Amino acid sequence: MRYFFLTLFLCPFFVFSQYRFSYQYTSVPDVSKKDSLVVDMMTLDVDMNKKKSNFYSEAKVQIDSLIENANKSSFSKLTFPRYNPNLIYNITKDLAENNMVFHIVYSGIKMKITETEKPDWKIENETKKIADYVCKKAIAEYKGREWIAWFTDEIPIPDGPYKFCGLPGLIVEIYDTKKEHIFSIVQIKKDISLRIPEYKKSEKEITKKQLNELLDEGSNDIMQNIKSMNITQRGYSLLLNDGNLLQVDKNVKPENIEKELSRQMQRPKNPIELK
Repeated sequence: MRYFFLTLFLCPFFVFSQYRFSYQYTSVPDVSKKDSLVVDMMTLDVDMNKKKSNFYSEAKVQIDSLIENANKSSFSKLTFPRYNPNLIYNITKDLAENNMVFHIVYSGIKMKITETEKPDWKIENETKKIADYVCKKAIAEYKGREWIAWFTDEIPIPDGPYKFCGLPGLIVEIYDTKKEHIFSIVQIKKDISLRIPEYKKSEKEITKKQLNELLDEGSNDIMQNIKSMNITQRGYSLLLNDGNLLQVDKNVKPENIEKELSRQMQRPKNPIELK
């Protein structure tokens, strides 16, 4: 259900150079519980001068900013927005070179996965109107799922949420055929000041398999990674050594906190990528 206010700035041509697209990301974390949906807000920043973009979790950026500007004495007084601990990554794309990099900081290590697989789109002869844009349909098999994308060439930016890109226009909405992962645009801002992060030379190049092994290992030894804890009216906010944050509801009994933290750090049972 969409409950966010959709603000679209209409213009026959996109004459500006920097844009911020906000997407509502709805996912089913566990296929055995189809009615258990998780909703997150994600952001796609695009700089058309540099032909680069950055995709990230809005809540993660807010939390990082709060932690960065807080000192040890004020951390316990902070109130953090709720966020999905599986969305601690960001994805940068070079639209001119058709390059894409998945970035993540985990266990204090800055890592990246350079993506080589891109969606192979098939544009179909079907259109529909989303908000005030005429959108065209495209389909692709990608990372183990079949995806349906609706893009508009009224916004001539060949990009979209997550790793989806390469169409002759912005992806306004995209979902897999089972509708277990859905991205829907909710806001467009243009002519804003933003900074697309550069590729970090200090990042360690890894594979997806290596990352999954690291995540599995970390979820089994979570208590060793806790740096500090903040008790609030909603429960517990735990800052990890690598700068990531976990949150535990106040209804969780103290003896079950470690189990809950381990559960949150586990890889999702129904990941967006099946292979």
